[in-house]
Amino acid sequence: MIAFEQIDPFVKFWQEDRTYHLDVRELLDNGGEPYEVIMSCVLQIDADDRLVLHAPFEPKPLIRQLRGMGLQAHSARVDVDHWTLAVSRD
Repeated sequence: MIAFEQIDPFVKFWQEDRTYHLDVRELLDNGGEPYEVIMSCVLQIDADDRLVLHAPFEPKPLIRQLRGMGLQAHSARVDVDHWTLAVSRD
């Protein structure tokens, strides 16, 4: 279970069963840095959880870092300026 503390009004967070969505597109559009909030959620992922990050680009350095931590990280392009990154432990 991911416990999310809303610290920025430009970050959207919602849950669908054991899938947690974190949308940082608006934060990035407004010049914010999402790394801290992303990693806060990533570190809380349980074995049955999945975190889906929504971003305006494919976060390749983050994908490498997450895989280096032993996590599964799979990106997909949804639209021209919308990518998702699904993160899980298995």
